[in-house]
Amino acid sequence: YGRPIPTKVWQLRALSDGSLVSGDSLGHIQLWDGNTGAIVTSFNHNTRKADVLDLDVSKNQLKVFASGVDARVVCIERDRSGVDSPWTLSNVQRAHTHDVCAVVVFTKKKSFQQREVIITGGVDTLLCTYNANNFANADPASYYPWPCKSLVHVAKHIRVMCFQRESRLDFYKLASEQPEPVT
Repeated sequence: YGRPIPTKVWQLRALSDGSLVSGDSLGHIQLWDGNTGAIVTSFNHNTRKADVLDLDVSKNQLKVFASGVDARVVCIERDRSGVDSPWTLSNVQRAHTHDVCAVVVFTKKKSFQQREVIITGGVDTLLCTYNANNFANADPASYYPWPCKSLVHVAKHIRVMCFQRESRLDFYKLASEQPEPVT
C-alpha cells in the first residue's frame, strides 16, 4: 500500500530545445523540461500500461513516434510554431499484429526531393513503412518476411514437385499415378 510502482525508462531522446522525450515500462511517453527536470506532458501509449519499447523523433523535432508491447505506433506532435506550442497525441497506426520493437525515422532522398519515412519492425517479423508527413491519412506499407510466395510448386503433367528454400530449389519426381498390381 502506498509504495510507488517501479518504473524503468527504456528510451530517451534529447531535443535541440533542451527538452527530453522518454518512453517507460508503464506505457508512458513523457516530455520533460531539460532545464528544470519537470514533466511538461505525459501520454499513455496503450491502455494496458505496457512497455514503450522504442521511440524516435522527426528531423524538425515536431513529431515523436513511439512503439511498444502492442501493435500500435503512435505519433505525438506539436504545430509548426515550435517550442512553446503544446504536444498532442495526433494519430495511431496498427499495421503490425504483435509487439512493435523498433521505430526509426529517416530521410529518404529521391532526386531533389526529401521526405521522412518511418520504419517499424516487430515480433510478427513485418517491416512497415509510413509517411511521416502524412502519418494520419496514408496507409502504411507492409513487407512480409521473404519469401512471401508459395514455397511449393507442382508440375502436374510431368509429376514433379519443387520446394523453394532460402538458398536452393529441391525437385522431387512423384511416383506413378497407376497403382502397381498386388500379387
